[in-house]
Amino acid sequence: MNQIKYLVYACLMIFTVAILSIFIATLSSNEIIAPLPTTIDVDLPKQDNVMTNSKGGNLFRQNCQSCHALDKNLTGPAVRGVHERGPWTNRSNLIKWVKNPAAFIPTTLYTKELQKTYGAIMPSFSQLSEEEINAIFDWVTE
Repeated sequence: MNQIKYLVYACLMIFTVAILSIFIATLSSNEIIAPLPTTIDVDLPKQDNVMTNSKGGNLFRQNCQSCHALDKNLTGPAVRGVHERGPWTNRSNLIKWVKNPAAFIPTTLYTKELQKTYGAIMPSFSQLSEEEINAIFDWVTE
């Protein structure tokens, strides 16, 4: 009788270990901890040097960057804040200037001073459409 009793205990122990193993395997496959997200959304503050208007930025680099920088005077004035200076507070004047600067110079004291300060007239960019010029200045003011 003792031998049967020990045999039953041994079977119960094996059965308990088997059940616990299955239970633990099931728990580990059903992730208790939430899975990590594949992307993390973070609201970063907008930086001045990160521009979102790529068309305007590309046009600026292709047509303007050799003479102008955003915040530094080169062979032409810095362009950041251009909308707050001289006749450029009116966007249509800015477009006229870019398309034909030589025709605009005699019309205002500000443009005459620009010519005197930088010693040269900006070349004409008549090939640029109004949409492209607006994209450049939208990029500058972002």
